[in-house]
Amino acid sequence: MIDSHFHVWDASVREHSWLAAVPTLDKHYGIVRYEHEASRLGIDGAILIQVLNDIQETREFLEIASVSSLVQGVVGWVDLTARDVEDQLDALQDSRGGDLLVGVRHLLEGEPDPHFLERPNVFRGLCALAKRGLSFDFMGRADQLSSARRVLERCDDLRIVLDRAGKPDVRDLSAHDWDANIRAMALTGRVAAKFAGLANEAGPGWNQEVLQPTVDFLVTTLGTSSLMFGSDWPVCLVVATFDEVLELTRDCFFGLDESEMSDVVSQNARRFYQLGAA
Repeated sequence: MIDSHFHVWDASVREHSWLAAVPTLDKHYGIVRYEHEASRLGIDGAILIQVLNDIQETREFLEIASVSSLVQGVVGWVDLTARDVEDQLDALQDSRGGDLLVGVRHLLEGEPDPHFLERPNVFRGLCALAKRGLSFDFMGRADQLSSARRVLERCDDLRIVLDRAGKPDVRDLSAHDWDANIRAMALTGRVAAKFAGLANEAGPGWNQEVLQPTVDFLVTTLGTSSLMFGSDWPVCLVVATFDEVLELTRDCFFGLDESEMSDVVSQNARRFYQLGAA
């Protein structure tokens, strides 16, 4: 089983201003704690995901991955707007653990411009990722999804992973044309969606009944070959335990056969992030 989405942080080492408003998360969540939880639940591989728009954090994550038997890839951060974005990527890939850099993420939800990805300098950065076989994790709002669709269509080799499945309104899938954009992106064959974080999107009242329509839509539209299990640990702890997230995943995908379930909980992450390809 591959957990396609987890984080670590230590707010005493680097400021995470958003944590102050979330007491459950305003703590030290390190790799040892994650490895204990993941091993207990039968997870034998994981992707460590960017938290801050800070390249030093990415260097630290690659260091962690280089000595962890569980971390099989890192989705980090570079300044996509920078003229030297290719040099930044080269330096990361040449650093210790650099062979484990599998993708890049930018916290788009903090960008007020819904067309941020279409800015010429950002688009150039996205194409630099594609050139190196790195994917882009979309962590943005549903109203930014149409922009992601357009850059995906313009850059032929770009692969996009939708964190939290592109942040739909799980009670109204048509809000901000989320459903229409997912259908259009599916046609490219270069998009995948993570189940990670959907319980957070639903909020404290989450349950299988609330989330099942979203999962059913994703299965029908993207197919089981483009969906990934992820815990979103420790962010998930705001609304659910690690155990509950895993149980929810199994419940929502209850109709899949053994091969399809293997794709969702393991093989899709291996293929899409090209684990072990370096």
